[in-house]
Amino acid sequence: MDHEHSLQYKPPGAPYKCSGCKELGFGSSYHCENINCNYILHEECANPDYSYTFHPFFEKSNFEFYKKPPGYRTRYCDACGKDVL
Repeated sequence: MDHEHSLQYKPPGAPYKCSGCKELGFGSSYHCENINCNYILHEECANPDYSYTFHPFFEKSNFEFYKKPPGYRTRYCDACGKDVL
């Protein structure tokens, strides 16, 4: 994820909302070092593996991660119905 300030690793603490994927987080995270900025990322969102991966619910499918959704249309997840970020 691109961010204008430096990020600092934080061990697990209070729950937070990830600024990248917008999901709730409970574990380790990266916080913006700027005191006026509350940008927080899951450890996985801060250091994504852009290789292929899989999900146990979709054993015959491989997922490829992109920095931005491809194409010009809004994309929605077939599993949860939320926007693909």
